[in-house]
Amino acid sequence: MLGPGQGAAWVGEHGAHLMDYAAYHLAPDRVPAAVASALAACQAQPAAKGLTPRGRLLAVLRRNCRAAPGYREQYVPEAGPGMPDARLIERVWTIVDPLGTEALRLMYRHELATLDLSHMLAMPVEEVGRLVTRTQDLIETLVSGLDAIEHGRHTCPELSPLVDALFPGGLSGPGEDGEDSDAGEQRTLPPAEFDSARTDLLSHMITCSVCTRPINIRYTVPQMISNPRIAPLTAEVRKRLLDSLPPAVEPPVPEAGAAPAGAPDPGPRPTSQEETQPGRAIRAGRPARSDRSTLPYLPVHPDRSTTRRPTRPDHAERPDRTEDTERTDRSKRSDRTEHSDRSKRPSRPDRTERTDRPDRADRTDRPDRSTLPYRPVLPDRTSSPSPP
Repeated sequence: MLGPGQGAAWVGEHGAHLMDYAAYHLAPDRVPAAVASALAACQAQPAAKGLTPRGRLLAVLRRNCRAAPGYREQYVPEAGPGMPDARLIERVWTIVDPLGTEALRLMYRHELATLDLSHMLAMPVEEVGRLVTRTQDLIETLVSGLDAIEHGRHTCPELSPLVDALFPGGLSGPGEDGEDSDAGEQRTLPPAEFDSARTDLLSHMITCSVCTRPINIRYTVPQMISNPRIAPLTAEVRKRLLDSLPPAVEPPVPEAGAAPAGAPDPGPRPTSQEETQPGRAIRAGRPARSDRSTLPYLPVHPDRSTTRRPTRPDHAERPDRTEDTERTDRSKRSDRTEHSDRSKRPSRPDRTERTDRPDRADRTDRPDRSTLPYRPVLPDRTSSPSPP
C-alpha cells in the first residue's frame, strides 16, 4: 500500500493520458470506470522495480480494456493540419502489425520508456526496439508513397499497381450510406487474395530503394500520433476519479510513552568487569569491592615529561688526546727531496729531514733513485696516429 495522497497525485499527473488511452478502445460510458479501477489496483500493489508510475498504470489499464466488453483493438491516429487524408492514414495503420502500432503509440503519445514497453508487451527490450524501428519505417514510407500517388507526384513505378491490387476502389472517398465505399470493396476481397496483396505491398516497401529514399519521406510517425492533442481532465472527470479512489489508510500512531513497534530488546547489560575486561572471568563468591576501579585496563607508560634522560658528558669534560697519538710533523722527513712545485703550496710545510726515525736507512744514499719530480707517462701524440 502506497502512502496517502499518492492516488490523487497520479490523477493530476497521469489521469489525462489514462483517459486518452481508454477512449480509443472502450465506449465513452466505460472509460472512467476502467481508469478508476487501474488507479485503485496500482495503489494497492507494491511498485515494480524499474517501471515508471505511468507505465504501471497503463499496463493495468491495458489489461482492463482488453477484458472489457466492446473492446476495439486497432488504433488509428486522426488527421491534422499539414497531414494526409484521414482515410489514407487509416489504410496504412490498419495493414501494418498492430503490436507495432501499439508500441509506437505508447512510446510517442504517452511517453513511455523501452523498459515499460517490455513489461507491457511481454517482450525483451531488444525485440521492442526492433519492433518499433521496423514499424515506424514501414508506416512513414507507406504514407508518403500513397500520398504521392494520391496527389500525382513522381514515385516508384511499381508502387501504383500494388496499391490498386490491395485497394481496388481507390485510397480515399466516403460512401453514400455513411460507410466508406473503399472499405466495402476491401471486405469483398477473399481473405487469401487480400493477404497476398498486402504481403506484396509491404515487401516492396521494405526492399525498394526508391520508396525508402529519405528524400521521399514527407511524414513521420510522431507527427501523425500527435493528432489530436491529449485533452486535459475536466473538473467533473477529475472529481469522479478522485471520489473513486479507496480511502488512504494512515499508519497507527504509537501511544505516549510506548516503545516503537519492532524495536528489538537489547537485553540486560553486562557487568562492569564483563564489559571492560571480557577476557577475565569473575570468581564466584567474591564480594564486590567499592574501591576497585571499573575503568578499562591500560598499560602503564612512564611519564616522559618528568623522566630525565641520562646526560652525556660534555665535550669539555672529555679527556684530551695524548700527544703521542698526534701525527708528527712531516716537515722533518729527510727521505723526500724538496720539489720546487710542491714547496709553493701554502697548506703543506717544507719537508725537511726527519731525525726521529733512526731505525730506517737513509733513502738518499741510494744512487739508483731518481731525483726528478714525478710526472705521469703520456703517449707521444706527434708520433702515434689519432683514433678515427
